[in-house]
Amino acid sequence: MKKTAVVTDMYDRFKWPYEFKLAYAKEKIREWYEYYDGSVHVMFSGGKDSTALLSIARSLYPGIAACFVNTGLEYPEIVRFVESQKNITWLKPVKKFRAVLEDFGYPVISKQIAEYVEQIRNNIDKPCSQVVRLRLTGMTRKNEFRQQFMLSAKWQHLIDAPFKISARCCKYMKKKPAWSYEKNMKSFPIVGTMATESKIRSLSYRFSGCNAFHNERPRSAPLSVWTTDDIWRYLRENNVDYCGIYDKGFKTTGCAFCMFGIHLDSAPNRFQTLKEYDPRLYKYCMESLGIRNVLGFLNMPY
Repeated sequence: MKKTAVVTDMYDRFKWPYEFKLAYAKEKIREWYEYYDGSVHVMFSGGKDSTALLSIARSLYPGIAACFVNTGLEYPEIVRFVESQKNITWLKPVKKFRAVLEDFGYPVISKQIAEYVEQIRNNIDKPCSQVVRLRLTGMTRKNEFRQQFMLSAKWQHLIDAPFKISARCCKYMKKKPAWSYEKNMKSFPIVGTMATESKIRSLSYRFSGCNAFHNERPRSAPLSVWTTDDIWRYLRENNVDYCGIYDKGFKTTGCAFCMFGIHLDSAPNRFQTLKEYDPRLYKYCMESLGIRNVLGFLNMPY
C-alpha cells in the first residue's frame, strides 16, 4: 500500500496562491485515480464544496462516478439541484433519522462534544470508569493531562440535558451507505472536505495528507488546503452552476435538522433562516422532531 507522509507545513499550505491550490488538487485527483486504475468516485452532497470537487474531477475524467446519499434530511433545493446533475448514483441511509434520535440522541454543538457527552452518560454509573475520568478531567491512565480528550467546562452542563445526545446520526444516515457502496463496487472515495472546517479534519489532513492511502478506509480529500473563498472563486471563474440555496441566506447546506455548529452561526442562524425559507419544514423540525426543546435548552434562538 502506498504510504503518505505526515504534513508538517499545513498552515503554510493554506496560504498558497489559488492557482497553485487548484493545480495541486488536480494532481492529487490524478494520483488517486491512477493508483486505483479508475475505480474511484466522488461523494457529492449538492453543496458548494462537492460541486467544485465534482467539476474539477470531471474536467480531468468526464466519466468519473459520483454518489449522493439521499438521507431525506436535505433542503428541498439541494435535492432538486442534485437531480439536475448527470451520472449521480443515489444511496439510501440504513436507519431513519427519527429512529436515530430515539435510539441515540440529537446531534448538538459538534461531533466531538456530542460523542464525549454520550460516552460520559453511558459510563457514569460504572465505578472507576476511565472514560468518564478522561472526559471530565482530561487525565489519562498514566495520569497525564490531555486537554483535547476532555469535555470542556463550557459544555459539561449537557450531561444533564433532558434529552439524549449523540454523534451517531452521520454514521447511520451517510457513512454506512457510503461504506456499503465502496465495498460492493470496490471503489475508493474522493471527498470535498477542507482541513479548515474542523479540528478533526485538520488532524486528519496533518497525519494523512490529501490522499490517505494507508487509512483503514482509504479516501482522497484534494481540497484539504482550500478555503471557502477558494471554492467560490473556482465556481464563479469557471461558471459552474451551484445550488441557489446559498443565495437565500444559507451558509451551510448539510442536513436541515443538524445542530452541529449552531452556536457559531451568525444571526440569523440556520433555523431562523429555515423558518422564512420553508415554514412547513421548520414546523416539522421544531415540533415533530422536538428540536425546539433542544435549542431552548441550549439558549439558542430559533
